[in-house]
Amino acid sequence: MNNNFNKQAITSIIIGAIFNVANLIMTCMAFFGPGFIFGGIFILFPIAGLSQAISGLKGDYRIAAIIGLVLNAFATLGSLGLIILGVLGKLGIL
Repeated sequence: MNNNFNKQAITSIIIGAIFNVANLIMTCMAFFGPGFIFGGIFILFPIAGLSQAISGLKGDYRIAAIIGLVLNAFATLGSLGLIILGVLGKLGIL
């Protein structure tokens, strides 16, 4: 059963890393076009990564779970920033 928690910790790192890169790409695209629209889609995956990291804290790979927790927290905040940029863009403020 401990092995499942270890897999969740590693999965949270992978999800966090992928969506931090995706948010970086979408932020760069926001300067050249409507790339920030995808922030609403990308916020779902880091939230799932956060839940994986929290579950992974019960296993042996606690450091991996903490790294995944931090990465997914940054990815969630980045996605939230993209949503705010999208709303402000739609309102014509930006």
